[in-house]
Amino acid sequence: MTPEQLKQARQALGLYQQAMADELGVSRVWVGLMERGEKEIEPRTALAVECLLRRAGKWPL
Repeated sequence: MTPEQLKQARQALGLYQQAMADELGVSRVWVGLMERGEKEIEPRTALAVECLLRRAGKWPL
């Protein structure tokens, strides 16, 4: 998952960074860093995002 895909997923879910962070169990700062490409998006994070999208009926984007 690329930083842009993460941001698109968050926006598709209608979440602010803090709400996405809460769903993923990370900090809001960490979500921002991942969206800017400053921190790696780990496979488990990408999988969690996919699960959120599937649950919301928004997979695939």
